[in-house]
Amino acid sequence: MKNTMLLGALFAALALSAGARAADTAELQVKGSVRPSACTLTLSADGVVDYGRIPASRLSDTKTTSLGGRTVNYAINCPNGAARVALQITDNRKPSVVKGMALDVTKRWDDSAAFGLGIVDGKTIGIYLVVMNGGTQANGGSSTTTLSPAISGDGGKTWRTSSSGYLQLISDRWYSWGTSYTDLEPLAINNVSGTLTVVAFIDKLGNIPPGNDIPLDGLTTLEMRYL
Repeated sequence: MKNTMLLGALFAALALSAGARAADTAELQVKGSVRPSACTLTLSADGVVDYGRIPASRLSDTKTTSLGGRTVNYAINCPNGAARVALQITDNRKPSVVKGMALDVTKRWDDSAAFGLGIVDGKTIGIYLVVMNGGTQANGGSSTTTLSPAISGDGGKTWRTSSSGYLQLISDRWYSWGTSYTDLEPLAINNVSGTLTVVAFIDKLGNIPPGNDIPLDGLTTLEMRYL
């Protein structure tokens, strides 16, 4: 996985109202945004999930093969003060998602929840699913607050949370954290840590190209957004 951070920018504009006809009054609008305290995002193992060499004998001729789950730790730290932040998740290999595989293996999620594993010789190889588990915010000493993940499908305008304490990640959605699943607004945080669970699946042998080495090439961007 690729890990990037967006620090934001400072925008300002002055607009003086004008029209085709003269008027006795005019409006002066002053707009802008102030960048909040800088936060840092880190992923364990530099965000790399490595399944190593997978022998062809492990794969099935008739059905999708699960490679099992791997855990990636994430941490966000805002040393200069609490900030409301979110992560935007983007699949950089979306065209390589094997159509229908996510629903086949989960019986619940469609292709929107699948992340692609790349294309080799014109053939898609498989998918991986990513789950965000509930985070934890340190409050000083040994005191911590358990946080529930929240999701936004409209760029942070509205949010919903999960009573299960985890969320299936979907590409191009935004994710943040609240104090409980009843909170619909993200919490301003000084720091938060948690885990992402990645589970990869490989298509049946007849659908992937023959060869000695078939690389798995999943690449997802986690981008920091300030709310």
